[in-house]
Amino acid sequence: MGFYNLEDINVMKRQVELARLYGVHAFCFHYYWFSGTRLMEKPIFNWLRHPEIDFPFCLNWANENWSKLWDGGNQEVIYKQELLDGDDEKFFADILPFFQDPRYIWIDGKPLLLIYRPHLFPPERCLQFTRIMRELAGKHGFPGLFMLAVNSYCFEENPAPYGLDGIVEFPIHGMGLHGLQRLTPNGFINLYFIGGVADGADYVKQKRFLFDVDFKLFKGVCPGWDNSPRRAYNNALVIEGITLAVYKEWLCHCLEYTSKRHAEQERFVFINAWNEWGESAYLEPDSRYGYAYLQATREALLESS
Repeated sequence: MGFYNLEDINVMKRQVELARLYGVHAFCFHYYWFSGTRLMEKPIFNWLRHPEIDFPFCLNWANENWSKLWDGGNQEVIYKQELLDGDDEKFFADILPFFQDPRYIWIDGKPLLLIYRPHLFPPERCLQFTRIMRELAGKHGFPGLFMLAVNSYCFEENPAPYGLDGIVEFPIHGMGLHGLQRLTPNGFINLYFIGGVADGADYVKQKRFLFDVDFKLFKGVCPGWDNSPRRAYNNALVIEGITLAVYKEWLCHCLEYTSKRHAEQERFVFINAWNEWGESAYLEPDSRYGYAYLQATREALLESS
């Protein structure tokens, strides 16, 4: 796509054109909100102001600290993530226009909302938040909310005590719990590299991502992972071996899993990500692979239909 600016609505239209062409059904946007302060919100509000972009979407509240390391941690925090008294009502009012947009995704007749790190708050506080959110949804004519946790930082406990309806996988999160193997790199090694390398091919070939849980689990895949652009000096991780064939195999298995375990209106598989260039997790075409990962996505969907 060349250089682009996400504030340019024509860029977003081109991205939607690509997504639709290769079978991607919708976008899930990170939403950065800190007790009334928004960050990086301009593209999503541009989207809201342009109803001619006829493409489904939903929000994932990226509720973690905003730090200079971009890791959600507690070092060099710019904006601290808190859930203060009254924030529940302010947050609902802030995202209400998105729920009211006809393009917004609904599941089981309810608007869908993801929460990236529900365990950042005590369970009782998160339960209070989800209860208030649903009450406010009812007051605005919605039959409720369909609220999902993300398995960030290995969160895989039953989400019910947090007032949530299920969990969305967000690879690479959680992969270490299910047998992701570390590798010892061979050949030329950059002695200044601080981090690790893991075997993505083994993870997929051994189907380590297939396991049973006693709650609703929405599967996730990623076309690659290397966050050293962000964390070159802070314990980066590279997932080796997620080739086109491995990615397609992973996605096919997750589509099959979803078809067997979810009702038709709940059949969503999440891909990390559309354009997370800073972590080498992206479907957008690049100069190395062209449109290959998009094409593999389309082929997996066709073969699983």
